Amino acid sequence: MYHYRVDFTPVVDETKVRLKLMRQFRGTDGFGNFIFDGHSLWKTSPLAENLLTQVAKLEGDTTEHRITIKLVSGVAPGDPQYLQLYNNVTRACLRILKLCSMGRNYFDPNAEVVLPQYRLKLWPGFVTTVSQHLHYAYFAYYPTRHAY
Repeated sequence: MYHYRVDFTPVVDETKVRLKLMRQFRGTDGFGNFIFDGHSLWKTSPLAENLLTQVAKLEGDTTEHRITIKLVSGVAPGDPQYLQLYNNVTRACLRILKLCSMGRNYFDPNAEVVLPQYRLKLWPGFVTTVSQHLHYAYFAYYPTRHAY
C-alpha cells in the first residue's frame, strides 16, 4: 500500500470540494483506483512519479486548482498507518449506504422512527471503532440511535 500527501493551490478548505477535485482522476490512466480522505491518498500500486502535479477545475468554476501529490511512504500490513486506511474504508462504506455522519457516529435518516406521544424522532445508526489490539486490527460497530 502506498500513502501520498495531497496539497491544493490555491488552498481548498472544504473536504467535499477536495473530494470533488480528486474524483476527476479516479480510473484515469496513471491513477487507477484510490482512496482519498481530503488530505491523504492511498493506492495499492505506486504512481509513476513520487511527486506528481495535476490541474483540475470544478464544474461551472473557472478557477484552476493545482494539485500536488507527494509520496509519503510505502505502508506494510501491521503498520499503525493501516488503521487510518481502515477508518477511511469504513467511512466510505457508510457513505455508500447513505448514512449521515454526526461526529464519529453514522445514522440513517431514511429509517427514522417517529414516537408522536413523546414528540420524539429516532434515527438508528452505528458507533464505529477501528483500533490496534495486540498485533491485530480491532473493528467494532455498535448499534446506537440519535434522538431529537
